[in-house]
Amino acid sequence: MRENTFSLREILNWLFIILVITFFFLNRYDISSFHTGILGDGNDSLLNLTLIENNIQNIKKILNGAPLATIYRSNAHYPYVETTLFTEPIYIQTILYSLTKFFTQDHNISYNILFLWAFLFNFFSFHFLCKVMKLNDFYSVFFSLLYSSSHLIALQYVHLQNQFIFGFPLISAFTILAIRNSKKKYFYLIAISINLQFFSCAYYGLYALYFSLFFPAVILVFHSDYQFKNHKNRLFDLIRNPLSHKFLLASIFSVIPIAIVYVPFKYITRNLSFERIVEENAYFSNTFSSILTFPEKIVSYPEFLFIEGVAHNSFLLGYSLYLVVFLVLISSIKKLKIGYLFLILGIIFYIFSLGPIINFFSWEIGGPYKLLYKFFPGFNSLRVPNRISIIAMFFIILFLIDFIRKNSEQKFLTHKIFYLIISCIFYFEYGYLTKIHSFSYLPNQIITLNKTSNSYMKDEEINPVVLFLDYKQGKFQYKTGPIPEYISLTNGFKTVNGYSGHTFPFQNYIETSLQDENVYDELFIFLSNLGLTHIIILSYDKTLNQYLNSNKNKFESFKIIQDSHVEIEWKKVQIEEEVNYVKNNRLDFHIKKSINPKKHNFLTDSQHSTYWEGQKHGLQTKEDFLQITIDDAPKDFGILMNNGPFVNRFAYGLDVFCGDKKVGGYNLPKFSIPTFLNNPYGNQHLSINIKNCAGNLLELRVNKISEYSFWSISQFEIYSDK
Repeated sequence: MRENTFSLREILNWLFIILVITFFFLNRYDISSFHTGILGDGNDSLLNLTLIENNIQNIKKILNGAPLATIYRSNAHYPYVETTLFTEPIYIQTILYSLTKFFTQDHNISYNILFLWAFLFNFFSFHFLCKVMKLNDFYSVFFSLLYSSSHLIALQYVHLQNQFIFGFPLISAFTILAIRNSKKKYFYLIAISINLQFFSCAYYGLYALYFSLFFPAVILVFHSDYQFKNHKNRLFDLIRNPLSHKFLLASIFSVIPIAIVYVPFKYITRNLSFERIVEENAYFSNTFSSILTFPEKIVSYPEFLFIEGVAHNSFLLGYSLYLVVFLVLISSIKKLKIGYLFLILGIIFYIFSLGPIINFFSWEIGGPYKLLYKFFPGFNSLRVPNRISIIAMFFIILFLIDFIRKNSEQKFLTHKIFYLIISCIFYFEYGYLTKIHSFSYLPNQIITLNKTSNSYMKDEEINPVVLFLDYKQGKFQYKTGPIPEYISLTNGFKTVNGYSGHTFPFQNYIETSLQDENVYDELFIFLSNLGLTHIIILSYDKTLNQYLNSNKNKFESFKIIQDSHVEIEWKKVQIEEEVNYVKNNRLDFHIKKSINPKKHNFLTDSQHSTYWEGQKHGLQTKEDFLQITIDDAPKDFGILMNNGPFVNRFAYGLDVFCGDKKVGGYNLPKFSIPTFLNNPYGNQHLSINIKNCAGNLLELRVNKISEYSFWSISQFEIYSDK
């Protein structure tokens, strides 16, 4: 009889859990848009969907015999093959998305349901931890709900991968179980949890790896159930403890699958690798004011914004959480011991989330995050310290759990009423006040492109290659971002717009050219050689139609799509290939003067890893110049400049003077387009031929301001043709 009652109770408990999860999740989102739009702000949501669809295509190719390296490839980043987006591989989401799409046959619904998958993963991983910590059903559900939804109170909610934070509770649960009975399977499960977390979100995967070493050490040293006899030698005992060795091996073992998948990619894309600078970390850090302020874009009640100046990535832990922590701290029922340690760790990790520079009103001090950036491998490749906030939330919840465990014997009605009131306050804040309404939708031009390109797709000689532009204040603007990538992938088209998160060399070339109508003919020849067939104008003002009608000859090579109508048929334009200056005799020269006198010796040492730059702080101006004296200068010679693969670092407009006489130059960088397309990451050379130079004083002076790049040179040589 007792077994039947217990079984019925279990069934009712699980029905209650499912009901709470369903109701809470549906109440958080505007589910009316689940089938028409993609959850997010229109940028990274489309970017993530592009990645997922691209993963599916690549896996299909591998199953059909393509090399394993195909998993790194992207169709969207024309003409580049590999993608830096592998830093967020989201392979777990790809599997879940594929399963859901198999049943729904709808990519919008399938993508949006991934947020439900994340919610369930987070909930049940923390629920498992609560059961390991021997909490009752009510508190297990309460704290699991708190953990699985709390991180949504931040602008980072639009990043799909950041919703998957199940690794920390799983690692903690398996750590506690391993300490209790030291079974090998729990150490393997820790390693598996780290891998699942990494392949869901690289950020939290890195955090989970370090967490797998940090959390066991905290439990082994400080937990009341596992105290060392000699308190003075705890650290030494921790190092000698066999359990510590097993936890270390589990973490090392977890790195092996990650290295197998990630190291080849890092080798293939070694020319794209770069370090995040500390200043960028500072921009994407939490703010001290966010302790009391909701990020404006997520809340439905902006009148609750108490403090101005919330940063782009601010993260509020929640007012109800502050209330509960405050009530616990003033309570004198029992001392919490390790609970206070968890609270301190929560505060420490929240301070880490403030980034390398902590701003407090008019004060500015260095933050401890710099230690992570400088001394812990992996952090110098990240840019968003804000995301560490979730670890702070995790430890604060553990602090509350420790309080409940120590005081669970309190059965008084007043205590039950108090806990019920706190639960209602929490639900009101996390389930109602922060309801998410943001969904992104594709522009009308995309529908037009799909309809008008059918005839092109049938012609094997013409494969659509699309350029996305905006037209504002009488000028065209180069469009980067997820829409070009998403359309490229889902429709099989290519785009020359590249990827918004990494500036490819030719992007700056196009961006700069669009600022000067005098070079449109040259620009469109370049675009034609990239294979461009269509121009899609996503946003524009009323003057666009008038401009197109009066400048049809400039756009005669392409089909233009503006809303639902199409103008100007496509036809191919031929171009003559440029020939670089033939190198014969190298001439000796000396740097006489420049806008930046540092690193002059690097111009002739052939060390491409070092370079001379014009303005010290970036953007190119007409003040940039370089003066050179040539030994035994002939009248005719050639200048050869090299900047590695970085075409965008050539000067955008350069005049060449011999003495006071202008003898050469160019309006835009001239380099071999066929060579560039064949190997975009190879060394790009720019050459200038000089005729009838009188004297030995040569001056290069920038004649055009660039809003996109700075002038730099990694190698500079002068050759005679005799």
